[in-house]
Amino acid sequence: MEARIAKESAESEDVKLLMGIPGVNYYTALLLTSEIGDFSRFSKANKLVSWLGLAPRVHQSGDTIYNGRITKEGSPRVRWALVQAARSAVQWDDHYRTKYQSIKVSKNQRTTRRWESNSGNSKRNRSGNVSYDQPKGGISI
Repeated sequence: MEARIAKESAESEDVKLLMGIPGVNYYTALLLTSEIGDFSRFSKANKLVSWLGLAPRVHQSGDTIYNGRITKEGSPRVRWALVQAARSAVQWDDHYRTKYQSIKVSKNQRTTRRWESNSGNSKRNRSGNVSYDQPKGGISI
C-alpha cells in the first residue's frame, strides 16, 4: 500500500514541488494538496498562511499594533502536518537546526529577563512579616 501511495504521489507535480521543502514527505505533501486543493487560488503566500490559520491575530488601537497567537482558523490536520515537517527539518537539516537553536536561545533570554524584572514585584513573592530564617521556636511574626 505504501509503495502504491508513493508511486501515485510521484506523478503529481504539486506533490513533487512540496517534497522539495525540507521535512515534507509524500504523506505530508498529499495531505497539503488534498486539503488546500488548487494552490493558484491564493494570489499571495500570506493569503494561504491566513487561510491555514497560521497568521497571528492582530489587535490595533490607534498607532499601537499587537500581534497575538495564531488564529487556528484552518485545518488542524494541515497545522499538525506542518509542525511535524518543521520538527523533521530541524532534526535532519543543519540550516534549520541552527536557525531553531538561535530562536530558542533568544526566546529563553527574553523570558529570563522578563522573569527577573517581575520577580521582586509579584504578590506571590511578598512574604509580609513572616521570616523564612526560622529560629528554633518556629515562625517569628
